[in-house]
Order: sequence, then C-alpha cells, then structure tokens
Amino acid sequence: MVLDKKLLKRIEDIEALPADEKDKVYYFIDMAITYNKTKKAFAKKLFFMTHLNENFVVDAKGNRIGVFLPIKDYNKLLEELEELDDSKTYDKAMSRKLEFVPLEQALKQIETSRKKKK
Repeated sequence: MVLDKKLLKRIEDIEALPADEKDKVYYFIDMAITYNKTKKAFAKKLFFMTHLNENFVVDAKGNRIGVFLPIKDYNKLLEELEELDDSKTYDKAMSRKLEFVPLEQALKQIETSRKKKK
C-alpha cells in the first residue's frame, strides 16, 4: 500500500495522542471503513435483487399467488436478508451516543452479568 505524506502525518498525529484518545480515533476510523464497505456491498446486492430468475404460480384467474426460485437464488436471497439485518443492527448501534468503558470495568460488568444468570 502506498501512503502519501499527508496521510503519514495524520497517522503520526494520531499516534502522538494519549492512549484513550488514540483508541477512540481508531475506533471511529474502523466504523467509517465498515460503513463504507456495507454501502458498497448493498449496491451489489441491490443489483442481484433486481435480476432474480423467478417463476410465478398463478391461480385460475391468473393472479400471482406464489413464486418458484432456483435454489441458488433462494440461498442468495437468504444471505442478503441476513446482511440487511446486520446493516440495520449496525446503523442502530451507530445512532446511539457512544460511551467508552475501561476494559477492567467492562470485564467486571460481564462477570457480574454471568453470575446473575446462574
């Protein structure tokens, strides 16, 4: 990968931050990259969704009452729905105010939660 001088300077600036601030910056960069990848993946999926090979089942009056899909398209459709659900969950998580908790505190909360479940 080729990095330009401006990007290298920004990385150096981030690395000079205190550890907690640096972690926050890298976290937000990771979230932005994930969001961008999700957007690109959705565009590809939208193309797939508009190019399904469906065959309709009709009643005696010619009304569409069902559909036959090749198993390959059906499986792909299920994958797309699962990814859409993941994207919605991500968007919901990102819409909340982020609160950072020290690792030690998070581990204590997890342990307490596990003990309550027993």
